[in-house]
Amino acid sequence: MVAIAIAVYGLGAAGASLVTGSWTPLVGVGVLLGTAWAVVYTATPMVISEMVTDEGRAAYFGYLTGTQQVGIGAGPVVAHVLVETDLGFRGTFLAASTICMAAVALTAIVGFLTPTPVPQVHTLEEGSRPMPAPYPSGKPSGASCARRPSIRSP
Repeated sequence: MVAIAIAVYGLGAAGASLVTGSWTPLVGVGVLLGTAWAVVYTATPMVISEMVTDEGRAAYFGYLTGTQQVGIGAGPVVAHVLVETDLGFRGTFLAASTICMAAVALTAIVGFLTPTPVPQVHTLEEGSRPMPAPYPSGKPSGASCARRPSIRSP
């Protein structure tokens, strides 16, 4: 899913480089870019949490957050430098699109090389008993959502 969102972002960046004349098509491209970025930004932590152990999760979330913040900070500076060169506005968006396609390839490779996560099964220790469901039916319904029913010990 993350690779697809990155590819959509790359296509949006390429689309931005093709806009000529009116600025109106840039509104649609902006919506496409914003939606793709939202998917990448929210789905990546979920994917990472499935790929790493509980012990390594904080470190990898730190790496992810750090690289995202470096990109958010350095991106406009690099884009400004590129726009001022012979690339101009269009070339800068084409460069961003090319970088996105490289990121798609790397994301797909990592996805294929990483083993499928195995769901963790929690077993009860001997002598312990399972916690009862918070709702008699197992799920909230209607007015029962307003308060949690009391649970009595046998």
